[in-house]
Amino acid sequence: MNNSSFANELKQELTEINKYWKFQTDLPEKFYEVDFPKNEKSQIQLHLKLVHQILKERSVHHLNNKQKKNRSTALTILKQYYQNEQFPINLHHSYRIPYFIDDFGTACAVGHLIIETGFPEVSKMIAQQNNYSYLEEMIYPEVELWAKEFGFTLDELKWIQPGYAPYCAPGKKKILFVTMVLVALILTLLLTV
Repeated sequence: MNNSSFANELKQELTEINKYWKFQTDLPEKFYEVDFPKNEKSQIQLHLKLVHQILKERSVHHLNNKQKKNRSTALTILKQYYQNEQFPINLHHSYRIPYFIDDFGTACAVGHLIIETGFPEVSKMIAQQNNYSYLEEMIYPEVELWAKEFGFTLDELKWIQPGYAPYCAPGKKKILFVTMVLVALILTLLLTV
């Protein structure tokens, strides 16, 4: 597989986590050297790590000094967040979807950034009103103000926010598969009798 097709395959995998990957045109040259992990936690971590690396390299010449400082602080928080590997767990949906704050109090990356920069009430409000929504579906002036103050565009925040795959405890997928096969066999036997 050549580098271009490998990069396209990686970008396609990442697009499953966040559709905004398909709109990114400033991917680094060595982007294709990254292997896409098999497990959900590592996939989310890779998504956030790559987004962080790219956002860190983007030009900030249009920002004022306070916005530059705030953005740098927020990107440091984002790096710590993905390194800690504590991401929301999708317990209530059978498909990939965002969780602003999960049942265990774990915030998504954007929620975490907002909380850690001094605005926990904004994240809590979003979790109460639109916990399972993508940022593009939300209309919160507070998020727009936060983005401006911290030197981000709303599209950058949308790109940071991943969807989380349904949680399945280790070993449960195999049990679920076996159960489905058995049910299918039983139904087949019942229908043929």
